[in-house]
Amino acid sequence: MTYAQLEPQFAFMLADADDKAIGYVLATGDTQAFAERLRRKWLPLVTGRHPALDGAAPRDGDELMRHLLHTPERLVVPALAAYPAHLRIDVLPEHRRQGHGRALMGRLVLALQEAGVPAVHLGVAAENLAARSFAERVGMHVIDVPGPLTYLGRRL
Repeated sequence: MTYAQLEPQFAFMLADADDKAIGYVLATGDTQAFAERLRRKWLPLVTGRHPALDGAAPRDGDELMRHLLHTPERLVVPALAAYPAHLRIDVLPEHRRQGHGRALMGRLVLALQEAGVPAVHLGVAAENLAARSFAERVGMHVIDVPGPLTYLGRRL
């Protein structure tokens, strides 16, 4: 859990009555600084177990994940500079549409506001219409950024 270790003030988990995790939201208040910390602090800890591909194109899902691990700079999208924070959110399918995602987002937004973060963004796969719909329901809007992801943002 890279985010929880590097920015614990923006990491929240939701548990059910049996204390089992059913959802989380993770964020960083400054994507560029986060990418730099990933490169400097996190990668040295995991490179031995998950070496870089040495320029070869990923051939499968495992190699794609290794490639992503070793390219934290990919998180920095210049067109999103006005939305310096970014987030990751997920709620287990059987617990969706019950207000849990909205509650997690509310808690995260409060933490980001308290830290003085001006805006946050979320990248979703273009075909993930459910995630886009959720983001729009919690006050995010589409940001026009070319590329394979759809970006949504919210000013805080």
